[in-house]
Amino acid sequence: MNYRLLIALSSIAIAVPAQAQSLTEQFAPPRETLTEQLNRQPQTDEISVVLRSIADQNFQYGREEAAVGRFDEAIAAWQQAALDYEQLQDASALGSVYENLATLYTQLGRSLEAEDVLRRRLAIARDTEDELGQIFALNRLAAILLVRGNPGAAQILSLEANRIAQQIGDPAGQGFALSNLGAISLQLGQTEEAIKQLEVAIDFLRRTREAAVAIRARNVLGDAYRTANQPQDALRNYLIALDLSESIDDRASQFRAIDGLIAVYSTLGQPQTALDLLRDRLNLAQANSQQQLNTARLLAEFFVQQGDRAQATLYFQAAIAIARYLEDRQQEGLLVSRQASLGLR
Repeated sequence: MNYRLLIALSSIAIAVPAQAQSLTEQFAPPRETLTEQLNRQPQTDEISVVLRSIADQNFQYGREEAAVGRFDEAIAAWQQAALDYEQLQDASALGSVYENLATLYTQLGRSLEAEDVLRRRLAIARDTEDELGQIFALNRLAAILLVRGNPGAAQILSLEANRIAQQIGDPAGQGFALSNLGAISLQLGQTEEAIKQLEVAIDFLRRTREAAVAIRARNVLGDAYRTANQPQDALRNYLIALDLSESIDDRASQFRAIDGLIAVYSTLGQPQTALDLLRDRLNLAQANSQQQLNTARLLAEFFVQQGDRAQATLYFQAAIAIARYLEDRQQEGLLVSRQASLGLR
């Protein structure tokens, strides 16, 4: 893209009149003529127009690449767009780029990079008094911190997001904030409070198009009901989460919902249903080696519970082979140790 900018800039004619200069004039500081003063601003404006055009093209190109799964290309395009918008001092456009980058980084599990751009997004939103931008960044930062096991910091950010969302009447922002607060309560062992917060969050999210946030809230609510020993309510929420995640092809949330369903059906003494779900999980994991490893491990543990030592051994060996392929020495060691502790060969 830099080459395109150089070519575009080279097309802007900058005329310098040729005239003889005295020795004094050659060494004296240059003086702008009135014509030069008048011409300078249009040239600067034209450069800005070219730069904005390139930035806009990169932003759109990034969205197109992300939509078809070319994530590295999308990230590179958005990073270049961010540099250009920063040079143009366009806070609004820069904020939009950061939101797209944060969403993609989060989707890819690159939490450190997501946190970095979200903090940048939050700074811009605060400087420009952009309430929606603040809510976006606060909620997503809180979700990242919660995953990292920092519920205290996550709670502070979520409460601030909820306060701003209430002030401006933003149901999506309130739903996200309350879903964070529910997840925090569950992590802190406050199960009843978590259920209340998550149910209210889902009521808000029904009025929005925030499918990914609603799926996450349903999965966490399923966890809360399972913790409260209310399996039917847990099943209902996991099934809704699974349906929604399939509708938007959110693989990570599908795995999450399936795992919840497997846990509930196993508790209810319905091993065949749990096994069917494990097979569904295995099919879903075909293009993801890490999820193949997770599924093989789950299948091994399932057959241990069922007393089928031959099948358990088969899946432990499969999981160990995948761990070696991924060069995941920690997982390989844990699996080998677990298999040995069960007396399986």
